[in-house]
Amino acid sequence: MKYSYEAIIEQDEGGHYVASVPCVEACYAQGATPEEAAANLADVLEMRLRDIIEDGGNPPVQCRFIKRTTVEADV
Repeated sequence: MKYSYEAIIEQDEGGHYVASVPCVEACYAQGATPEEAAANLADVLEMRLRDIIEDGGNPPVQCRFIKRTTVEADV
């Protein structure tokens, strides 16, 4: 079965790209380019979904991106 999830790709302080699927626990990967990070993430997503199914669970439903916002912390 084919599953599709929204991913987030960010650039870290070292210049690498980090991709994640927020709806799937522990589903993240990195790469030297956004494309490489996304390709690596697709491999990780497949492994994570297989693990979930093999453990008797159901793959998570797609969470919907609602809004991007800024949060402040006064420390």
